[in-house]
Amino acid sequence: MNYIDKNLSHNTPKTIKNYIRHISDFAKYYNKSPELLREKEIHEYLHYCIIKKKLSESTVNYMGLLFIT
Repeated sequence: MNYIDKNLSHNTPKTIKNYIRHISDFAKYYNKSPELLREKEIHEYLHYCIIKKKLSESTVNYMGLLFIT
């Protein structure tokens, strides 16, 4: 059972798709597997999302929680 099966099965398919997209974007930003990235990279990426991508703080907070779970 993978992470999505275990922890996200109560969410809608659209929500799960968004989770996967956020994690995929994060991995692409560093060109590494998310498992290889650490807290420093998470903070840097979230800062990038606020400053460069102009995402809202609530979206970035949501992404941060997703990345650390």
